[in-house]
Amino acid sequence: MDNADLSPLKRQKKVESLQELVHVRPDLKGKPVYFFPALDKYYEGVLMYDVKIKKAYVYSVKGDCKFDTFSKWISYLQNQGYFKGYRSAIATIFLQANPTTPSIASILSTSKYMSY
Repeated sequence: MDNADLSPLKRQKKVESLQELVHVRPDLKGKPVYFFPALDKYYEGVLMYDVKIKKAYVYSVKGDCKFDTFSKWISYLQNQGYFKGYRSAIATIFLQANPTTPSIASILSTSKYMSY
């Protein structure tokens, strides 16, 4: 196995949290998700799925755009000046508009990310 075979797999890992979430919980397609840059502030997105190419997207209500990763959505919001600083995608995205509920990290069973 050469390095050319490994590179696409490494790049693919960046998209996995969004794709994995929709794969693990297909019932979430069309449901809202909430990104909390702070405990008292959130932005709403909607989980979308393109059946033709079999790919999940997050649609940003703020800005009317869609993104193929949670990180790109968060970067977009940051670049628009809605918040400053770095935020972990799966630790700060929730299925309810309440940051005390479990984050999507709990669904994905990733122990390296902690919610607020």
